[in-house]
Amino acid sequence: MWACEQASKLRIWQKTLILALIPISLNAYGVFLMQDAIGRLNQALQMEQAEANAFRLLNRLYVSLISASGFFSSYLSSGATDGKRLRLANETFATAKDYLRQIRAQTPHDQSVLAQSLDTLENQSIPSFERLKDDCLKMDNRAAGENKLLALYQLKPLIKQASRINDIYTEVIEDSDKQREIRIVEQNQIVQRIRILVLSCLFFNIAFSAVALFLFRRSLLSRLQVILTRSKALAELEDVGPALGGVDEFAEIDNCIVEARTELVAAEKFRSQVVAMVAHDMRSPLTSALTSLEMMEEKFFGPITPEAEKKVVSITASLNRLVLLIDEFLDLDKLRRKELQLEISEFDLAEMISDVVASLEAMASGIGISIEIAAPSFTVSADKNRMRQVLTNLLSNAIKFSPRGSKIVVSAKENAKYWSLSVIDQGKGLSPEAKKELFQPYSRSEASALAIKGSGLGLFICRWFTEAHGGKLEANANSGAAGTTFCMIVPR
Repeated sequence: MWACEQASKLRIWQKTLILALIPISLNAYGVFLMQDAIGRLNQALQMEQAEANAFRLLNRLYVSLISASGFFSSYLSSGATDGKRLRLANETFATAKDYLRQIRAQTPHDQSVLAQSLDTLENQSIPSFERLKDDCLKMDNRAAGENKLLALYQLKPLIKQASRINDIYTEVIEDSDKQREIRIVEQNQIVQRIRILVLSCLFFNIAFSAVALFLFRRSLLSRLQVILTRSKALAELEDVGPALGGVDEFAEIDNCIVEARTELVAAEKFRSQVVAMVAHDMRSPLTSALTSLEMMEEKFFGPITPEAEKKVVSITASLNRLVLLIDEFLDLDKLRRKELQLEISEFDLAEMISDVVASLEAMASGIGISIEIAAPSFTVSADKNRMRQVLTNLLSNAIKFSPRGSKIVVSAKENAKYWSLSVIDQGKGLSPEAKKELFQPYSRSEASALAIKGSGLGLFICRWFTEAHGGKLEANANSGAAGTTFCMIVPR
């Protein structure tokens, strides 16, 4: 939670940069450690190779010194008369010293057995061979007895040094084996370390990905979900709650949404006030005019001619449609603000149908349209005024779109689960395109657009009232005949 709160204080690009830098930095450190381990492994392998080369040269040095000692011994045993053996002894000894220089160049001066052995060879064995070589070179042809005594005298240190060389060779081999075993253990440890490092990096990447995904979901997706919820609430002008908080881009968007809602609420309130004021100002003179027309129809001001009476009826119908239009706008405004409430009561549906038909009969008879009622008497539980408004709209539309001399049927039926109310006309019907938009606000059919000027709100409000009762309103083409059937089905 603390991490999410801290993350809300960062910009999105900062969060993205942190999420990218953390694994990159740690992986870079892992690569550094791996490179160090690999370097140490390569160093061990190089040491192994250098030791192998030194051991090979040491073997050659040992063979050369043994061969030189043999040639010197043979020379001395012959009585110092064989110059060929002395030459071979000197050449072999020179080769041994060259091998010693090569080994010394590849071996550091440390406390290893090999370094100590090389020191012994340089300080003891090589000087002894040098003295023996010098003595042999100074030796002349002497008596055989003297030569034998000299040979015996000279062979003692040579034999001793040859034995020492063998001991050194044995010590170096034993030490080399021990060092090799140590290096093998170290190399295995390095390989194990590399393996652990690789597995650790893999585990870290998986763990970091999981943590990053969790934080991303908590810090970004959750905030995005809040923004989406607030956006939907804004469209409905609902309360969006307190500000999201933070300094990132989501917080900026959220602040804009809160500010926009404040402005929209104020604008919606002002608009509703204007609509209510305009509707009141329009309804008052219309009500006065309708009252005067009703008084004229009842001949309150005296008798009127039949032609004038027809005009009064026509004007009354037009004013009633205008009043209905005002009511539709007011209802739509209440729907937008979710302030329209249903007043449920029980009433006789057939009686309500008769009242609506009677109110529109003059309008229908004026253009030669007859209205037939096929509705038995039964009681329903609904908002009577809203049901009257639905039937009035449906029947008015049927009258508008029915040809002269046609018939409109208003029927009703019931069962244990639902009751229905249908209005069937003999008009031109609806195209599939018109049917798709029939119940949308401000939608009007082609025939309506050409012949009748209306608000385009009637069917939309009818559907809303029907659905508010838990029912549905459908429009279907008549089977085998022209016209359209509007059917409202409401559950009991």
